[in-house]
Amino acid sequence: MADVLYTMADVTNEPTRIGVRDARMQFPSLVDEAAEGARFVVTLYGNDRCAIVPMGDLAKILEVDARKPAKRRSK
Repeated sequence: MADVLYTMADVTNEPTRIGVRDARMQFPSLVDEAAEGARFVVTLYGNDRCAIVPMGDLAKILEVDARKPAKRRSK
């Protein structure tokens, strides 16, 4: 069975930050945990690069994005 990551982020509802090297090694576990509601921010050299989030979160993001008015191009 894969190791499960448990951090204070689980208690505070903040995403867990994880370096890209560790994320690569633990990717299957991260995916399983995200499917259960965990959120992760993948960092590279200390900078936030991307997120691994549950599908429900992605659906909400896409819904909000779809409601935003299109940006006008300046002439």
